Amino acid sequence: MTQETFKPDSAAAQEAARLARSLHDQTLPEWFQHYFMPAIESIAAEHPVTILLDEDDPELTPSDVGRILRVSRSTVSRLITNGKIPSRKVGGHHRVKLNDVRRYMEDYSDRSSDYMRRTLAALDEYGDVSTEEYELAKREWRRSRHE
Repeated sequence: MTQETFKPDSAAAQEAARLARSLHDQTLPEWFQHYFMPAIESIAAEHPVTILLDEDDPELTPSDVGRILRVSRSTVSRLITNGKIPSRKVGGHHRVKLNDVRRYMEDYSDRSSDYMRRTLAALDEYGDVSTEEYELAKREWRRSRHE
């Protein structure tokens, strides 16, 4: 977990005050009022705001998951709907923990190609998969299917 402290200057305080005024008359979700309005109001008063970031298991959008799995966002949405990949909703949008994507890939790699194993290894080592790694794994997978 990482902790960051934001120390607003007068320009940030003015922007936060404008934002707080513009949000005042709107109906906001309870979670937003509880978590974010106090932060906005503190910044408007030029008080520092400390945020804890949970980087141990970042949350991804379905598009992010699709890039990792090399599938479309709609395929990821189908996997979420079918319960293959767990998610939670933030507003109306799904969020998926990176560890849940890893678990899915591990389960899938047991009955799939070497591509998933290589992708998992790259995610574990670098947190990302390059296009070159993907293309190499795809070629090897195709070659192995025709042997």
